[in-house]
Amino acid sequence: MLFDLPVYPPSAMLERYPEAPIVVTVDPSANKRVIQDYLTEELNISRERIVNYEVYEKIRSCWHADHFAMLEENCWKLCCQVTINNQLPTIYFDKSDTPKVKVEKLIELRNNIKNALKTGESCACDGCPNIEMRWTREATQLIQFYPAFYKSICNLKCIYCGQPKMRESYSDFDADDVPPILQELKDENVIDGNTYFRFANGEISIIPGREKMLSMLNGTKTVILSNCVLYDEILAQHLKYGRSFLLCSLDAGTRETYKKIKGADKFDNVCANLKKYSQITDIQLKYIFLEGINDSDEDVSGFINFALELKPETVKMSKDFRAKTNYNNNTLKQSAKIISEMNKCGIKTQFSDSTYNKEEKEQIEFFVSELKQQMQGNSNV
Repeated sequence: MLFDLPVYPPSAMLERYPEAPIVVTVDPSANKRVIQDYLTEELNISRERIVNYEVYEKIRSCWHADHFAMLEENCWKLCCQVTINNQLPTIYFDKSDTPKVKVEKLIELRNNIKNALKTGESCACDGCPNIEMRWTREATQLIQFYPAFYKSICNLKCIYCGQPKMRESYSDFDADDVPPILQELKDENVIDGNTYFRFANGEISIIPGREKMLSMLNGTKTVILSNCVLYDEILAQHLKYGRSFLLCSLDAGTRETYKKIKGADKFDNVCANLKKYSQITDIQLKYIFLEGINDSDEDVSGFINFALELKPETVKMSKDFRAKTNYNNNTLKQSAKIISEMNKCGIKTQFSDSTYNKEEKEQIEFFVSELKQQMQGNSNV
């Protein structure tokens, strides 16, 4: 039984309900295509019997092109991973445009990029290392992350920040303008209840009017990015009663390195505030590796020890988006070290933001395997 409902294996289900329609429901991280193929090819269930069957095709694409959209003040973007070889897929609109026109612009951009990648036509994604052959839905896909739509101030000066002007400027916006756009996105089946929202620009704990902003996210699955320099009661109340969770990029395991990267001696404050937030919501920790800066044994061990104490829901790893070449083996081994130590304690890990390329990921996985073999060898001694 699950939630007081009977659970049957596929064979028993087909025997008990030979003509019943089938609905495939999966976690967003699961592979619906594989499940559909199993039902149709292994169990000989017709496509017509699967109520929400979706057609997949293998084309050139990437995770962002398939799942991501960023709403800014006057444009939509499908990516934030600009490299030396590619541009950001972008389409502009007038601020006076209706919500319907703005959403139509987004759909136009997504269709244009997908068709260009499929046919080999030139587009903004040309030269991006993240483009690869991958399975994707034929129909318009749901957006899994819907970033912030305003520019705001920040209380740190991270050396890798791609938007340093946020440190000084704040552009206000009318929160009442946003719900109609969200409704139009739902009406066009671009987002639904499983869509993750990403509240990311600037530092949420010091944004004027943040209570109104956060109220718009009530009932949505939202990842809120915060540096956690401050513990904010308004944010805490939203996290306590909403469907949101907190993502903090710590990027160091020592005070000295944290200050070097973030421009402020706040490492101890951040660790203390993360512990407080962890009492009311799920926490995701992030480590952006900066080659030669935070990839020492001391920093990585310090981060691991804190993560094991905090017990976050997930630890994410990324690399400096400005890096134009593959990271060296020492830095990749430190990534593997974090994965290995988290796995031993049942803490999930994942790569973040598509910054590691395929070759780097394979190398990290090799180092993780090596560490596992070393631990097995030591246990047999």
